[in-house]
Amino acid sequence: MPLGSTATLHWNVSNATSITIDPGIGPVSSVGSMPILPVTSTIYTITATNSLGSVMAATQIIVISSMPPDMPVINSFFASPAIVVKGNSTTLSWSVSNAATVQINQGIGTVAANGIKTVAPTTSTAYTLTATNPSGWVSQTITVSVFTYIPGFKLDPGIMKIDPDIFKLPPSGP
Repeated sequence: MPLGSTATLHWNVSNATSITIDPGIGPVSSVGSMPILPVTSTIYTITATNSLGSVMAATQIIVISSMPPDMPVINSFFASPAIVVKGNSTTLSWSVSNAATVQINQGIGTVAANGIKTVAPTTSTAYTLTATNPSGWVSQTITVSVFTYIPGFKLDPGIMKIDPDIFKLPPSGP
């Protein structure tokens, strides 16, 4: 029977001077019924006694608990490359377990549990993957950094100078 359901024990005993039902019920009359709400599988035993001795009978109630599924798990979620020059693209990759639905924001929407998606953000963008099932939800956010390429940009080697009095190499040779 499913966890949380009620069952009913029925009995009809004759020629007994005492009747008990275990576990947890105790003495009962010779004919009767009783609703029970076991939380685990239980063997109920009825014992009838008279001057000649005792007899026993048993019945087992099997309780089936329906456990909720495990929480979703985000096995991986990353962008490659994580830094791009404006106008270039990157690939989002993900792997999710135990999810009923998987979604990525920024207009991507519902996706498969495992997948890849090429995106070309124009500015640095945070992508959030959310996985849900009846037990709850989990999410992970990654950021793709976008930089603007400046053509003709050069570093001036004259900006960085090394003081020869501080930085010296040992003499080489014999």
